Amino acid sequence: MPDLLITEKIVEILSNISEIKIFDERTELFDQGINSLQMVILVDELNKYFDLGIGLEILAKGASIEAIAETLKKQAITRINL
Repeated sequence: MPDLLITEKIVEILSNISEIKIFDERTELFDQGINSLQMVILVDELNKYFDLGIGLEILAKGASIEAIAETLKKQAITRINL
């Protein structure tokens, strides 16, 4: 799963569920105006799109686009290796 695809999908989802259209990939999403409900929707949409079973624990390593993309990539690799 290419990093760019993951990052683009995260930005697409966030743009659709918020009024924010430009995001800094390294800044925490909460600091950019994304709220908890939007984070739950983001995780749900990512699960549907990438066919994963991730939960809100994905945010434990950081709630930036970069951190979420890295965690998703690791999840996908782990799933492929099973």
